[in-house]
Amino acid sequence: MTSVTAPGIRPFDSQGTTPVDPNVPQAPSLGAAGQDNAGPSEHGPSASHVANSRLHDVWHGTASGSSYASVFGNQSYVKDGTDPQLLSMLQQALTKAPELQSTALGQHVAMGKVGPEDIQILQDFLQSKGISVGSPGVDGKYGPLTHAALERFLES
Repeated sequence: MTSVTAPGIRPFDSQGTTPVDPNVPQAPSLGAAGQDNAGPSEHGPSASHVANSRLHDVWHGTASGSSYASVFGNQSYVKDGTDPQLLSMLQQALTKAPELQSTALGQHVAMGKVGPEDIQILQDFLQSKGISVGSPGVDGKYGPLTHAALERFLES
């Protein structure tokens, strides 16, 4: 954190809001949810800026395919393993990738209910095909980044 000082005045942080003790090392500034606040630099936008921009595009449908929000509403990830839209998307994946049919994912889609372990199978599969499921990686949650990855697979 950068401090701003003037002779005889106690230094404040770069926003001018918090007193800074010049003898104590300062932690880097963090934004919401622990994301770094770094914006574009001489080397281009920060990784968090790019990830947030991609998430915005996926959520609002400006990326390829249907928007996550138009399919699943305003939820951060699909929590209902019986959601018909989710099961339909997963069935399409099973049709395109028959090797998934013999997994727990295939069995659970056939039964009409999937769980986080099934989404992990899907995410692992997508990653093995070179399709990123986003910065959280394999987390067992079907959210906007996994949705976009699945759509990219289905379109390929």
